[in-house]
Amino acid sequence: MEESRLPRPWLLALTLTLLCACASREPLLLDPLVRLEPKTPVVIVPGMTGSKLRDPVTEKLVWGNAGRLFFPRDGGYSLALPLDPVNRERQGFEASDVVRRLRIGFVNVDIYGGLIDLLENNGYRLGDLEDPRAEDTLFIFPYDWRYNNVSIAAELVKKLERLRGVRGEPVLRLNMIVHSNAARIARYMLKYGGASLDDAEAGRAGPPAGIRVEKLLLIGTANGGSTNGFRNMLQGRSYVPVVGRKFTPEVAFSFEAAFETLPAYRDDLFFDEDGQALDVDLFDAANWERYGWSIYARRTAKRLHKRGRVDLFGTPEQRRDHLERSLQRSRRLHALLVRDVPGFPETRYYMVQNAYRETPDRVMLVQDEAGEWSTLFFPHRRVRRPPLFSLASSPGDGHATVLSQQWFSPQEREALAAEPLYVPVYHRTMIHHKTTHRAILRYLLE
Repeated sequence: MEESRLPRPWLLALTLTLLCACASREPLLLDPLVRLEPKTPVVIVPGMTGSKLRDPVTEKLVWGNAGRLFFPRDGGYSLALPLDPVNRERQGFEASDVVRRLRIGFVNVDIYGGLIDLLENNGYRLGDLEDPRAEDTLFIFPYDWRYNNVSIAAELVKKLERLRGVRGEPVLRLNMIVHSNAARIARYMLKYGGASLDDAEAGRAGPPAGIRVEKLLLIGTANGGSTNGFRNMLQGRSYVPVVGRKFTPEVAFSFEAAFETLPAYRDDLFFDEDGQALDVDLFDAANWERYGWSIYARRTAKRLHKRGRVDLFGTPEQRRDHLERSLQRSRRLHALLVRDVPGFPETRYYMVQNAYRETPDRVMLVQDEAGEWSTLFFPHRRVRRPPLFSLASSPGDGHATVLSQQWFSPQEREALAAEPLYVPVYHRTMIHHKTTHRAILRYLLE
């Protein structure tokens, strides 16, 4: 569908209806959990794009309603971060809440609202990390998901320290429910607190002394990154099939966190049309220009030239600098996340994932007679034929493979308190599935 067209109303309603879970009106209750006192506080951290963003000057919502989800203006340009390091820090939007539900007409689509309701129905008291009270036991942590996850982890530590002060506890004990990208935030915080990458790499950081996460519930997480995340950066990202418009590749390119979704869980990512492995480093900036990825794709480069948004996407030199910084930050973060650390806390890990859907895994690079490269992902027709099918895809949740889901350090593998629970739904919808909700209640009670 061309970007200039609006979807037909009936098609829009049909798509939304298909996205809605046929949930029972009866709330899920686990009576022993309802009666459990005192309750260990729970903090929910949403995935990438799961937080509402508000312009503090105009007070307008710039992300988090159905209109933005279906029709991001100008391909999402209003959300792009300026590539210039000084201007990007001044851009700041406020993360005002998680996206709880989306409503268009008579259709409600649950995002994180059902999970919040679930916990409130089971006796948790919703509070606010900006102004916490000692008696509150449920908190949500919205964040500006465009920035890198290390800076977000530092922000989370500050807010948890504030909660610890209000509760008057030498050590704040809590449980965390993290979805998708939020696993990187929580796992980094568990190992290095709010420290910088430099300090973490130099051994000058460790687990936060005043914060103890007793249970970490990982829901639909791509711990080693995602080949699908790489595809989103090249082709643009859409949140609604068929009728939803996309963020353009250049907008995704401006997000620091988008680079941290890149697949780091395997070194043999690329292969040729004969199925032979190619020695191509995804984290080498020169390869992005060589193979025409993201802003270096012909169509994207033409659009950038036509729109002339140097204020956002900078000069060619600034784009290259941003790319190199972002790729190296991503590589360093992934390396730290799979490193064992002294004093690793006795946190129990629980996983809700999916191992039943064919998921993009490896990538085929093909060069035509004119020397132009094509980058092909499953389920492209050229990689659906055997034996390429088995190279290009692996079991997973449609976004992250099982190998990525379980890409942990040895300490973290030892921390797994149970076998992963596999729920046969797509990555993004796993957080509001009834089977997931039942598992969350059970894990919190253990």
